[in-house]
Amino acid sequence: MTKKMNLAEALSKESTEVRSVPKANPVKEKKMAEVRTLRPPSRKDKKALTTWHDPHAIKQLKQIGLDTDATVQEMMRESLNDFFVKKGKAQIA
Repeated sequence: MTKKMNLAEALSKESTEVRSVPKANPVKEKKMAEVRTLRPPSRKDKKALTTWHDPHAIKQLKQIGLDTDATVQEMMRESLNDFFVKKGKAQIA
C-alpha cells in the first residue's frame, strides 16, 4: 500500500515538474477578441451607466414598464432627459 502525499509535498512536486504548454492559435485568438467586442448597432458609441437602487423601486419601475409597454432603457432615457430639462440642459439622452 502506498502512502498518500501531503499537500505540501504534492505542491512542491507539481512546481518542479515541467509541463508542455500548447502553442496558442493566433487566428482563433483574434476571432475570440472580435466576438467579445461586437455590440448591437443600437449600442454603438454608447456607454453603460449603472446605478444602485432599492429593490422595491426597481420592481415598481419594471411594473410601470409592463403597464406602459416600455423598456427600462426607454424609461431611463425619458427620465434622464427630464432631469436635463430640469437643470436647464439639452435633451441629449
